[in-house]
Amino acid sequence: MLGLIKSEWCPDAFEISFKLETDEAILFQKATKSIANYGMDLVIANMLQTYKDTVTMIGKQRPEGDRGKVVVRGQGVEIEDEMIAAVEKAHQAFIDGQPSVWVAKL
Repeated sequence: MLGLIKSEWCPDAFEISFKLETDEAILFQKATKSIANYGMDLVIANMLQTYKDTVTMIGKQRPEGDRGKVVVRGQGVEIEDEMIAAVEKAHQAFIDGQPSVWVAKL
């Protein structure tokens, strides 16, 4: 379904998916595969062991060759509050036509 949203139904949408893993060695690999296979703009990836404390947000590959990546940690607030604020900034950058550099704005 994820691929159809981006390729057929709404190609201009800002699309986010989630990855939850128990093995940190494959988390980044699976998240980047989701971007490549389904055209995701952002993958919110976290480990089952630390999902309440740490979220890794991975964006598309940027023109300079690296992949945008931000780690969000809950600091005295719920992790969801921090995550929502970061997604709002990423979405605004996307709307402004800067999807490849959203990480720099967080």
